[in-house]
Amino acid sequence: MNKHIQYPSLKLVRYEVNIDTKKHRVTLSAPMANDHRNSIQLSVFRSELSDAKFMQEQLLDLGAPVIPDLKVQLARLLSEPACNIIHTTIQAGWHNNQFVTRYGSIPTINMNAPLLPSGIKDAQIYEFDTSHPLFQKPKTLGSLKEYMTGLKRPLTYSRPLTLMLAAALAAPLADRIGHEGGVAFNLSGHSSTGKTLSLRTNLSTITEPLDANLASFGDTLGFLLYNQSAYGGSCIPFSDPKATREKAGELCDKLQTATFTVHDGVQRRGLKSEQPILPRFAIQLFNTEKSLTEIFQQAGRELEIGDRVRLIDIAISSPYGIFDRVKSESGVTAADLAAKVEATITNNYGLLLPKWVEYLRTIEKKVLIKRVKSLERRILKHFVENAEPDMLPLRSEQSRMAKSFALMGVAGVIAAKEGLFPIGYGLALCSIRDIFYIAAKQMVEPTNSHEKNIQAFQTYIKNKKNYPLVTEGINADPLKCDHGFRRKEDGKVYLYIRREKVEQYIADKKYLETVYFPKLQNLGCLVKPKNGWTTPVQQKGLERQRFIKLRISKF
Repeated sequence: MNKHIQYPSLKLVRYEVNIDTKKHRVTLSAPMANDHRNSIQLSVFRSELSDAKFMQEQLLDLGAPVIPDLKVQLARLLSEPACNIIHTTIQAGWHNNQFVTRYGSIPTINMNAPLLPSGIKDAQIYEFDTSHPLFQKPKTLGSLKEYMTGLKRPLTYSRPLTLMLAAALAAPLADRIGHEGGVAFNLSGHSSTGKTLSLRTNLSTITEPLDANLASFGDTLGFLLYNQSAYGGSCIPFSDPKATREKAGELCDKLQTATFTVHDGVQRRGLKSEQPILPRFAIQLFNTEKSLTEIFQQAGRELEIGDRVRLIDIAISSPYGIFDRVKSESGVTAADLAAKVEATITNNYGLLLPKWVEYLRTIEKKVLIKRVKSLERRILKHFVENAEPDMLPLRSEQSRMAKSFALMGVAGVIAAKEGLFPIGYGLALCSIRDIFYIAAKQMVEPTNSHEKNIQAFQTYIKNKKNYPLVTEGINADPLKCDHGFRRKEDGKVYLYIRREKVEQYIADKKYLETVYFPKLQNLGCLVKPKNGWTTPVQQKGLERQRFIKLRISKF
C-alpha cells in the first residue's frame, strides 16, 4: 500500500483585511475534480476555515474534489502567517502612499511582482472594496498627450471648464495634505450652455465620461449619504436634476444634506445610515437651469448666506455658455469648441488623474503642505488686489468662499507648472479668480426670478415725477395721486404707494410678504404698522386709504 497518497492541495492566493469592518477574508484555490490542470477559487471569511464541513460543501459546489485531509489543510492555513495582506475599504482617498478610488487604486499593485512600487510595503496594500455598489473596473483610453492638446483651446476660452478640470486635481491634493470636509459648486444657467459637458470633462480625468457615470439625484437621499465615502479625495459630478423630475423641496433636501455631509463630515437633520460617513475631502459638482436661490424660493425656503459658502452657485450667463471668453468678432464659435471637447474626452479618458496622483506621491507630505499653504496665501492676496473696488473689503463669507477657489487655483498652478494642465498657470489662475468674483457677487446679490422686477420697481419709485409732493392740510390733486404721493413728515420725505401698484411690478404676494417687505423693513426702507404691511393715511383732498409707507432716501 502506498503510504504517500497525495491529496488535492488548497492554496492561499489572497488575504484581505477590511479596515472598515475589521473582518478578514481569504481566497483559496483548489484543483477541479475532473481537470487537475485547472482550478477553482473560493472566497470566504477567515473564521470559516475552522468549519471543515462547510468548506467541503462550498468547494464541492464549485467543482472541486473531496479532500480527505481537508481539516488538516485548513488548520495549516489558519496557522500560516499571511503575506501580502490586502487592506480593503469603502473609504476612498489616500491610504499611506496609495490613492484608493472606486475605479481602483493608484498605483495598481501587481501581487506577483518580486518588488513592490516605491513607498509601498507588503503590509500596506490598499484596494477599494469590490463588493461596493459603486465599484467599477478602471477604464482608460487614448493618450494623455492627445487629451491635453485637445482641451487646450477650449480651456483658453472657458473659465468654468478650467475650474471643473482644476477641481478634479484639487480633491486628491486636499485629501493628501489632510484637509477634511469639502465644497460644492453649482453651475446654473439655461440648457445648452455646456454645463453637463464641463462636468463630464471633470469625470474624464479618471474614467469614461458617460452620462450614466455621473451621480444621480434619482437615487434616494439615504443611498447618496451611505455612499459618500466612495468619493473620498475625489469629485462627485452629478447629472442634471431635471432628468429625475425632482420636486423643489426634495431637491433642496438632497442638495443641502449631501453638501453638509461632505463639508462637515456629519449628517444634517439627524439623518442616519448603517455606515458612518467619514469626513474625507470631496468636491461635489452640480448643474441646474435655475439658480440655487430660485430653487430654494420655489420650495418656500431661503438659501442662507452661510449655506452659500459651502454650496457655491456660479451663474453661466454668457451667450456662449461655458465658453465665456469667446468674442463675437473672433471667429471662434462655442459649437466648435464644444465639439472639440466632446471628441477629446470621448477618445481619451482615465489618464490625467492617475498621472497627477503619481506626481503627488513623489512629494513628501510636509513639503507639499508647506508649498500649498504658501501658494494659497499668494493666490488669496491676488484675489483681493485684483478685485473691483466695490467688492472690497470682502465680507467674511466671501473670504471663506475665496479659500475654496484658492485651493482650485493651487491645484491648477502646480499642475500647469508640471505640464499636467492643458493651459498655462497664469491663464488658469485668472479664470479661477474671475469665477470667484462672479460667485462672490452672487452671494451678496443672488440672482432670482424677481430681481429684474425689483430693479424696475425701485427705479420707478425713485423717479420723483411719478409721485407728486403734497403737504399735509393742503388739498392734493386726486388725478395726480391715483397710485400714491410723497409727503414730508418730521423733516423726512416718505412715499405712500398703493399696494396694487407694487404688485404690478412684483406679482408674487407670498414673496412680497415673506421676503421683500421684511427685507425693506430691516433696511429701514419700509415703515411697518402693527398689523399687515399697509398704513391707513389721511390726506386732504383724497379719500382715506391704505398705503405702503416707504422712505425713499434709504433705497
